[in-house]
Amino acid sequence: MNSYSANAIRSLVLVVAGTSSCATEYTPRESHHISFVEAGGAFKLTRDSQTFGIFDVDRAVAGNPKAESEARTYVHRTTAGLVADIVGVGLLGTGIGVGGRTVSSTRRDVGEGLVLGGVLSITAAAILVMTGLPHFYDAVNIYNDSLPPEPSR
Repeated sequence: MNSYSANAIRSLVLVVAGTSSCATEYTPRESHHISFVEAGGAFKLTRDSQTFGIFDVDRAVAGNPKAESEARTYVHRTTAGLVADIVGVGLLGTGIGVGGRTVSSTRRDVGEGLVLGGVLSITAAAILVMTGLPHFYDAVNIYNDSLPPEPSR
């Protein structure tokens, strides 16, 4: 390892170590409203002293049918997007492995087809995730808007 690589690694370790403790774990006061919090390095929701992960938004908005519908749409699209992403990466890797540096035109054509399928799958994954995210925020906002205003404390 040359000195440039060693310095780059040291710098990266310092940056990661210096920024890893910057997150806070502030928890808002107990409320029936849903709040966004950062806990243990992850984005979470809190309501009535309960903490929910981002894929548990349907549990966080339970009791409001419109918010539950939005939450389900978010979970379904995001899950489908993650699956499509994994499939796309697999197709890309397989296509490169099958068609890379071969003299066989058939293998090259199959490899190119797999790579194209991987690119299309990853593109579909990005679209699914990006169109699912607004439903997450809609679910939380619809739920919060349906609650009566809290008295001033």
